[in-house]
Amino acid sequence: MGRNLVMEDNTVQVDLKGAVKVVLDNAVVIIAITLIFATVSLIFTKVCIPKKYTSSVSLYVMNNKATQNTGEILSSDISASQMLVNTYAVILSDNLVMEDIGKILLKKYGEKGLEGILPVLDSEQGKYIPSGSIASCISMGSVNDTEVLQIRATTRDPQVSVDVCLAMSEVAPEVLSNIMGVAYVNPIGYPELPSGSSSPNVSKNVILGGFFGFVLSIGLVFALKFLNNTVDDEETLRNKFGIPVLGEIPVYTANESEGANNV
Repeated sequence: MGRNLVMEDNTVQVDLKGAVKVVLDNAVVIIAITLIFATVSLIFTKVCIPKKYTSSVSLYVMNNKATQNTGEILSSDISASQMLVNTYAVILSDNLVMEDIGKILLKKYGEKGLEGILPVLDSEQGKYIPSGSIASCISMGSVNDTEVLQIRATTRDPQVSVDVCLAMSEVAPEVLSNIMGVAYVNPIGYPELPSGSSSPNVSKNVILGGFFGFVLSIGLVFALKFLNNTVDDEETLRNKFGIPVLGEIPVYTANESEGANNV
């Protein structure tokens, strides 16, 4: 049994050496395919994927109207506001809220100003932006489990992203007051104009493309090696077919034979 283990270890070592040799022998091909895929990913990301810009604004929400009259904020009010932040986000995601935001954007930009950014459709009541299109641009959530609600807007235009945040800041106080009876909703700061695009992530896409090309090239190299039945030397003959090699017959070319005769 010990002899079998030794033989298995030797086989593993031979296989590992063979695998490393295959990789090293085809290093140029592997590197070339990896670079090709990375380059294609770079070009595709730069040319085919549109840039998007993200702006955000934070809203401080207090739920108890009594605090607005007394000016005192109790710890229970703060805890309740913290727990209700996700509820506020759900309420503000309603289609009616999205429609109000769409009206504000249409009033400022018009149909032509939103071309290629948000779809503008016709109805009996006039132009409108589908609520689903606006909802897909907006994400909301609490900041570190506090009573602060952060609103993020991502569109193909940096200024439109800012205006979506401003529109939400304008609509949110009335909606939350009417439905939840919140005391007040105050924006914290002002949504900033994005200085750069938030997506696509060029570096990430290039790395993923290069990695995919590397894995594909490795698989291709080993597949070709596995399908290649050419016997290169006596060691390959022994490993593949288990045939003992008793001798070798050298093959000389005409040039080599003439050189030998001249000597």
